[in-house]
Amino acid sequence: MIRGALFDMDGVLFDTETLGQELMPKAAKAFGQSMDTALYHRLLGVNEHLSRQILLEEYGQDFPFDAFHQQFLDSFLDIAKAGQLPRKPGLTECMQGLKARGIKIA
Repeated sequence: MIRGALFDMDGVLFDTETLGQELMPKAAKAFGQSMDTALYHRLLGVNEHLSRQILLEEYGQDFPFDAFHQQFLDSFLDIAKAGQLPRKPGLTECMQGLKARGIKIA
């Protein structure tokens, strides 16, 4: 018998990839750079250290990565705190179904 379900929110419950594809180019533009889809996709699934390396190679060693990264995070967190993260299709129905079966969710 299944008694609980554990979910990873980033990319499983919420469509953070689409949101990032909107917010990262805006942050890059604020620092005088453009970010196309190909560059954004190179950043998917990599840690902050590798993101820094990729962007410094792309934009030059003078690119203010820390300020860029903070602006992106601030924008993302503002949306999250407002409860406006885009949900993956079927999320509400999935959660309702688990709750109806008495399955705990974490």
